Amino acid sequence: MQPTALKDWAKTNDPSGTDLVFKNHFWNQIRFIRDTLPGIVYGMYDRNSEIATQVQSSLLVLSTHTSKSVRLPVFHMTLPDGTECVLRHNFHDWRISVKSPHEITCNFNKLLDPNEKMLRV
Repeated sequence: MQPTALKDWAKTNDPSGTDLVFKNHFWNQIRFIRDTLPGIVYGMYDRNSEIATQVQSSLLVLSTHTSKSVRLPVFHMTLPDGTECVLRHNFHDWRISVKSPHEITCNFNKLLDPNEKMLRV
């Protein structure tokens, strides 16, 4: 699959016309990534709209996975400093991978386990 802009992918894969129980959760996930996450991220840098626009325009869908019979995106986001994040949510938990050109020091309030290692296949 070629990387696709989040907005285009969401329109093409909209489950709203189906009788799937989790279809509303699809849109909650899209809105969180599109609208909320960039605000959190650019708040770490500077609240000017140029950075917000840059983060939002970097949102891509790299791949898909299925949970509860709903096709869901694997998101990719690039931050202004070159940090790349790949995220997916399956209605149970998030998996987030971060590749950064510098060390990340942040108090994640026990949200993340910095010692957990993901196996690369």
